[in-house]
Parts: sequence; structure tokens; C-alpha cells
Amino acid sequence: MAPYGGQDKSVLLVMTPALQTMNPRFLLFIFFLLVLVHPGRSDDDTNESFYLNGNTRCLRCPAGTYVVKHCTIQDTRSTCELCLPGETYSEHLTGLTECLQCKVCRADEEEVSPCTVKKNTVCRCKKGTYCPGDEPCEICQKCTTSCPPNQEIQTPCNSTSDTECGPPKTDNKMLLAILLPTVSVLLFAAFCAWYFCLRKKFNKSKWKEKSYIYV
Repeated sequence: MAPYGGQDKSVLLVMTPALQTMNPRFLLFIFFLLVLVHPGRSDDDTNESFYLNGNTRCLRCPAGTYVVKHCTIQDTRSTCELCLPGETYSEHLTGLTECLQCKVCRADEEEVSPCTVKKNTVCRCKKGTYCPGDEPCEICQKCTTSCPPNQEIQTPCNSTSDTECGPPKTDNKMLLAILLPTVSVLLFAAFCAWYFCLRKKFNKSKWKEKSYIYV
């Protein structure tokens, strides 16, 4: 009986002289070509389009469905079934054996869009209340209805943020109303001064020309 790996070892011994005579760049090219033609199985493939059922890799079910029966043949799709409209959903490719339960809006919320087999219910706080958009919404809070003294509402309350207060914007308007006439008067005075100075200079030069003519 040939020793363990005897045949592979014999082939390797025969090929070694031939490999040594080849250009290293050519060997590198052959290596990369083999990798491209026969890629190994990656975790990304399993996570995105496939899932593992034991040692069998199955195609995930499409959004809006769930797995009823796992596949038994490698890289084939499992048996899928549609989620219950208005009750369950799945937003992405899935290998789960059940759909997710649709959200039910709380008493302090209103429904923006209903649940479908591919999308969960969308809820928001009712008018006059809010929940910060960057935090989990456990209960809607009442909006601020008035600002502190010497402040006014800058941004009204909405479903994701409270009322924002700030200095009255009328102060800027009043300042502009005072400055605009003043600046206009100053500009007009400067223009008049420039115009009269220019005219006086022109008349003076014209008088000199007439004086030279009489001489």
C-alpha cells in the first residue's frame, strides 16, 4: 500500500522541476486566476443572501415572507409563505421561521402609515405633544406653550422636538428701521457734497479758459 499522501507527493515531485523553471510573475497570475474562478465561501454571502440550516446553505426568503420549510439541497431556496397583512411583517431578506409583529400605536400616538407585510406601522405623537427624535419614545411629552420673559417662539413644537424660544426678532427689525433712514440721509448728503464740489471745480476751470481767451 502506498504511504499516506504517496500519490500527491509523487505528482508534486514530478511538477517541482517544471515549477522552478516558470516565471514567478506567471505563477502569481495563475494563482489569482484560480482564486477568481473558484472563490471560497465567505461569511458575507451567508449573511446577505443565504443562511445556514445546520450544514446546508439556503437562500433567504424575500421581504414580506418567512421560512415555512428549510431547504435540503445546497444553495436552494427554502419554502416561503407570506406574512399576515396588518398583523406581521418582514422588511428584509429573512431566514426566520416567523414574521415580526406589527407595532400598535399607543393612546398618546397617532398612526402615520399602517403596517404592511414589508413595513412596520409608523406612529407619531399627537398634536401638542412630542418625543425627542434621538431617544426611544416611551411616552409623549406636552409641548411648551409659552416662553420666558423677553423671549418669543423661534421654532414651534412638532412631534419630534419641543418649542424653541429666543430673543424677539422685532429688535433686529427696529434697529434696521432706525439705521436705514439714517444711512440714506448720509449717503444723500455725501452725494450732494460731491456733486457741488465737482460742479464748482468745473465752473472754476471754465472761467480760467475764458480768461485766457480774453488775454
